[in-house]
Amino acid sequence: MILSIVVGVLTGVAANIVTYLFVSVWLPSYRNYVYKGIRLDGDWIISQGTQPADGLGLSKTWILSANLEHKAYSVCGHATATLMENGRPKDVINYDFDGRIFDRFISLVFKNRDASRIAYSVFLLEVTGAGARMEGYRCFYGLRQNRIRSIDCTWHRATRESLLNDDTVELAAKRGQESQKTS
Repeated sequence: MILSIVVGVLTGVAANIVTYLFVSVWLPSYRNYVYKGIRLDGDWIISQGTQPADGLGLSKTWILSANLEHKAYSVCGHATATLMENGRPKDVINYDFDGRIFDRFISLVFKNRDASRIAYSVFLLEVTGAGARMEGYRCFYGLRQNRIRSIDCTWHRATRESLLNDDTVELAAKRGQESQKTS
């Protein structure tokens, strides 16, 4: 009687372990292996448009960069927003994000790592060209207007040269400064 209970418990534990390994290890690896779409892994520089959809200007220039991990139809990663003032970083917001990719469209939700501050963004992007660029919109909570705002954005795949020379970052900063001048 006790032996059959012990065997039943061990069988249940073994079945749960096998199920866990199947769902969390083997199945994601298999999906990633058979995924036929474009690969988006790597570093990206994010530049924003010149004017938000509501017509009100942006109060500050932020430089955004992200490291994206792509596994089959899921994407996740980390991003950094840096407020530049007089060519030096004044404030930094670190985000974790996750999202999904279907066909050539990507949806991402950015969540601030610092729980003492409000900073959320949602991106809807389309992969364009040969996969080195994504274009779309970013919705975010604007602290100055205390409401949700949106702006067009472009993600550029960061090359080794652009990361070493900071050319892409300077272009993103220049684009952000131009948006301030027009507002």
